[in-house]
Amino acid sequence: MAPGDETAVFVYYTTATDNRLVRLDFDGSRLARPRSLITGLDAAYNHHGGALAFGPDGSLFVAVGDAAVPEVAEDVDSLNGKILRVGRDELDLIRPGGNYGWPEAEGDSDRLFRMLTG
Repeated sequence: MAPGDETAVFVYYTTATDNRLVRLDFDGSRLARPRSLITGLDAAYNHHGGALAFGPDGSLFVAVGDAAVPEVAEDVDSLNGKILRVGRDELDLIRPGGNYGWPEAEGDSDRLFRMLTG
C-alpha cells in the first residue's frame, strides 16, 4: 500500500507476454479497478525484478529485471534492468513559447501553486 493512502495497492507481476506495474483500489476487503501504470516490460524465464519500495517523498521505486539480457541495463532506450521512479508528476501551466523541460517546482510546493494562480 502507498504510505498515507491505504486505498492504493501497487502490484508488479508477470503475464504471458510481459511484466507490468498495476495500481488497484482497496476498499478494506477487496481489490478492484486495476489500472496499468507500466506495461510491455520484457519478461523471460528469470530476472523479472519486481521489488517495490516507497521513498521518503512518497515516490514509488520499481526494480525492473533485465529479463535475462544483462546488456539492457546499459541501454537508455530500455526500461528493463533499471530502477524506475514513479509517483510524483509535474503540472505545467501551458503558455505560448513556454519551456516545458525541467520544472521550476515539482512535488509538494507552495511555489507551484503561486506560479499557476499568478
